[in-house]
Amino acid sequence: MEIILSFLPWIAFMTLADAYGVRWVALASAAIAATVAARGGFKLLDLKSALFFVAVFAASFVVPEATLAAWAPTLGAAAIFLIVVITIAIGRPFTTPYAKRMTPPEVWDSPTFRRANLVISTGWAIGFGAALAVTIWSALTTLGRPWLQPTAQLASVLGPLLFQNWYRRRLMRAPS
Repeated sequence: MEIILSFLPWIAFMTLADAYGVRWVALASAAIAATVAARGGFKLLDLKSALFFVAVFAASFVVPEATLAAWAPTLGAAAIFLIVVITIAIGRPFTTPYAKRMTPPEVWDSPTFRRANLVISTGWAIGFGAALAVTIWSALTTLGRPWLQPTAQLASVLGPLLFQNWYRRRLMRAPS
């Protein structure tokens, strides 16, 4: 799935920053995002991802490592959540370029295609919103550490991915 490649830098950042340092994981995540963007046709998600990680890398020279490490998962979850929500709000759901690679051009302007991308992107936003809530909770408390945050991160990708696949199959079975 091509969309999973776009999430690789986020997964790396939110799971490895604590162990390897925010600065270097942000730099590696920026490189991964830029590579995915260049390989996949410069999708909005990939470009914004690369910019976010470059900004975190730059901030690492000013903000203490301990502070960045404590808040890195929350920063990452907030950024991906906002990116997805903004694409929905501006009427360009982030899933559209991925869906266009799997559908013929004649359906791209159809109400069904546009609605499907809105519904699927909203599913991703809900998953990322839940992960954001958990990362905030984990940053402010000691409850659920160390298992809750990684579990929420994994669920925030697997849940929407399973929903997306289910919804696409449902659309394909629907009468035309």
